[in-house]
Amino acid sequence: SIPKRCLMFNVMSEFGAQFARVPIHYLSFDGNPNTDYELHWLQLWDSFSYYFTVQRFDYLKNASAYILLKDKSKHVGKYCFTIDWCNGDDYNLGYFRSRSNGKYGVYGSGYADFIETEKIELPVYYQAVLKQ
Repeated sequence: SIPKRCLMFNVMSEFGAQFARVPIHYLSFDGNPNTDYELHWLQLWDSFSYYFTVQRFDYLKNASAYILLKDKSKHVGKYCFTIDWCNGDDYNLGYFRSRSNGKYGVYGSGYADFIETEKIELPVYYQAVLKQ
């Protein structure tokens, strides 16, 4: 991992001003977020690598999830996209979610349980492999 390095974003304000390297805890989709969580509550680990991809899985699109915070409280959030860090053979996934309190967060699969997802029909080949 890269010590003391969080995810950073390039953003544009509603007035057209552009800002570079904005940390995740400065982002909000609500004009008045009702909490003021520090960075270590919204991204639980340092960035794993300078190299990553961003993906949006169709089967998770807009799926709701219970997000477990450091104090063991549960909050509801919606899936936005997945960040896939890679560093040689080592990789990690982080699920970027909007939370019901107006803030965004990145949580691993161990910190969120999806409430509902789209049901997908697996091809016959995969159904046969999974039954083995």
